[in-house]
Amino acid sequence: MDAVPAEDRMAIQFRCTGCGQSIEVDDEFAGRLVGCPFCHSSVAAPAASQAIPAAVPQATPMGAPTQPFPAPMAPFGAMPGAVMQAPDPAARWCTIGLVCGILSWISPFVLGMVMVSQSGMFQEIQRLQAANADQKATQDAISNALKQWTEDHGTTIVLFTLTMGAFIILGLAASIVGLIRARSRKAQGVIGVIMCGICATCGLLQVLAGIAAGAAAG
Repeated sequence: MDAVPAEDRMAIQFRCTGCGQSIEVDDEFAGRLVGCPFCHSSVAAPAASQAIPAAVPQATPMGAPTQPFPAPMAPFGAMPGAVMQAPDPAARWCTIGLVCGILSWISPFVLGMVMVSQSGMFQEIQRLQAANADQKATQDAISNALKQWTEDHGTTIVLFTLTMGAFIILGLAASIVGLIRARSRKAQGVIGVIMCGICATCGLLQVLAGIAAGAAAG
């Protein structure tokens, strides 16, 4: 049987028996099963059109090739077409160096707050102020209170000094490893800043070491 030219074909319009939507097919599919584009159910095409609006979607014959599956959506938060970059191996070492650097800076201040709070310095200052003592007497009282606390808690000062030294060594070691493994100049710059900050705490470590040595000698 010869194929009917496209310009000689007639459209059959009818309603889907499944969803009631208006659809149409070419007359060559009259009496055959077609797929509804709305509910995707199989429905038999009638021999003649029904009284429905003219503009209706085209139905597809059953067994006809369907459109390909849509491409998978990008993960939430990812830009379409974005390339996932591998994390810089220096990031972990940079984090370790930063944490150790912060702890090395905090250690002497924590020791200072403990020393001031437990040495009775504030109480001594209040007593001298109430007695209208001069500035030299107040300074001598503060110095004596701190000296006495240092002599009584030499072990605490030594532990703080050793802890701070460990943070400095670990932070510098992690920073050096990160600097070697860094892939970008930005990471190298960040690690360089961290190393400078850690090295700056060496002066505080020297002060603590001097206090610890004085406490041990006393």
